[in-house]
Amino acid sequence: INAKYMKGVGVLSTGQLVEVSRSDIVAGYVGQTSIKTKEVIEKAKGGILFIDEAYGIRSDSAATALIQEMENQRDNVIVILAGYNERMQEFLETNEGMKSRVPHWVEFPDYTADELTDIFKLMLAERGFDATEDAIKEAHYIFEKVRNTDNFGNGRFVRNLLEQAMQNQAVRLLSLREQASDIRKKEMFLLTREDIASLNEGL
Repeated sequence: INAKYMKGVGVLSTGQLVEVSRSDIVAGYVGQTSIKTKEVIEKAKGGILFIDEAYGIRSDSAATALIQEMENQRDNVIVILAGYNERMQEFLETNEGMKSRVPHWVEFPDYTADELTDIFKLMLAERGFDATEDAIKEAHYIFEKVRNTDNFGNGRFVRNLLEQAMQNQAVRLLSLREQASDIRKKEMFLLTREDIASLNEGL
């Protein structure tokens, strides 16, 4: 979502991107929900408001508050509702007011196992880590196994898998060395198949 580009071509005035979730909008009672929704929209004014897992906005009061603010600021804010395809379709079908204010629907296909593996490698590099060839193959096998399951998280799944693998690696290294200072630098930033293989259990 390139909000800065949209500012450059004159669609937006600030080019900012504000990302929120259901909890940032829905409150304990109606009045507070309206206030929170208005504050979120105001914060995104002149830019893009990205609401992740928007289907979580189930209550009529929350949906009504969001619809009202979308209408009030329709010339100042671009609102993007994101979430799993089927859940988003159900969400819009059960709320005619929301459906009438969402003129465009874009469906993004899930990444392939090869693409998820490339994302995994990029995330490794961003953290200054590397992985053995067997570790990469194990990650690819897991991605192939889970990519067609319900509610698959795509890039989020890759990030979670990597973070868990890094935790496994830390535990493994500390179990092999009496002190952290005994761990060689090369080992410290290298994931092995062992660090990833256990994450395949239960998938």
